[in-house]
Amino acid sequence: MGAAIGGLILISEDDAQDQLEPEARSAPFEPTPESVVRATRQALTGKAGDKTRGIVVRYPAAWSQDKRDGLIILKSPDRCAAVTLSAPGPPEKATAIRKEALKALRRSFKRITVRPGSGDPIGGVPTTGRVVDFEDRKGRPVRIILSVGTGSKYAYLSQTLLRGPSCSSSLLDAQLILSTLELSK
Repeated sequence: MGAAIGGLILISEDDAQDQLEPEARSAPFEPTPESVVRATRQALTGKAGDKTRGIVVRYPAAWSQDKRDGLIILKSPDRCAAVTLSAPGPPEKATAIRKEALKALRRSFKRITVRPGSGDPIGGVPTTGRVVDFEDRKGRPVRIILSVGTGSKYAYLSQTLLRGPSCSSSLLDAQLILSTLELSK
C-alpha cells in the first residue's frame, strides 16, 4: 500500500509537471497533507460496515472482507495482517470486554506479553488499548493491537493482528484502514 500511495503521488506529480509552464517544471513536488489523505482514500476502494452498530471502514481492494457472528474481518492478501471490528456490548461493559478478549488470548496461546497501548481515539471514540505479543503454534511471533472504544450505545472492539516483522507493508495498510474507521453509535 505504501508503494501504491507513493506511486499515486509520483503519477500526480508527472501529470502536473506536464501542464506547468516551463519555468515552473523545475520546482520540486511537495505533497500536502491533504493530497496524501486524498491519495490514501482513493487507494482504499473497499467499504465494509454494520450500519445498525455504527461501524464504517474502508480497506484496500486487495484485502478480503468477511462478516460473521457480528464481526467484520478484513485480511491482507499475504495473510500477514488482519483487522477485526465489532460492537459486542454496551459502553458500560467496555472494561469487561477488553478483559474477556485478553482472557481468550491467554487461553489460546502460551507466554503472552501484554503492554499498555496508546489510548488514542479510534474511529472518533475514546479508546483503551493493549499490545499483545506471543508466538503462534509454530513458534512465529505474532502481535495483536487490541483496542476497546466507548461510544454512546456500544463498546467497540478492534483487533489488529500482525504476523511478524516482515509484514511492514501490511502494517501500513492496517493503520490506513483504522484511520478511516468511523464509529458513530
